[in-house]
Amino acid sequence: IGALLLSFLAGAILSGFVIGQTSLKLGRRYGRALYIEAALLLLSYWLYQQHDYLGQLTAAMACGLQNAMVATYSGAVIRTTHLTGLTSDMGAAIGNWLAGRSISKPTLGFQAIIWYCFCGGSVVGALLYASVGYGALLLPISIVLIAAIVYNRASDRLPERRDSI
Repeated sequence: IGALLLSFLAGAILSGFVIGQTSLKLGRRYGRALYIEAALLLLSYWLYQQHDYLGQLTAAMACGLQNAMVATYSGAVIRTTHLTGLTSDMGAAIGNWLAGRSISKPTLGFQAIIWYCFCGGSVVGALLYASVGYGALLLPISIVLIAAIVYNRASDRLPERRDSI
């Protein structure tokens, strides 16, 4: 478990190194980070095919990179790789709402969407793994690659780009 946590941390460090900023701004190196994430997942897929434990470590690194990348522009309000923190945040917001305090309904709604995607992704992942084994990783690899391509194309259309992608 320690090696997995260190791999997750290494991914987060890599995200900070590549992106280097703490607020969302189109044109930053998110595309590069997404390509690195896809490469890590592809390497993880290959290692899993070889029955190598390092597949788990590269997958954890990809998760750390993704989570830190999202946290840099959401102020850690949105978490993308762990369900417990998101569930705690939603629970606290719902508790505040039940007590009559104001909450950010758009934030809670977005968190709920992510929460349902976690659950749906778990079901889809389990079903895919049951039918195609580690080939199930090809779906998130494809999604991340498509996101990187779309991001880079959108960034290429920006009038001013301070950071390279």
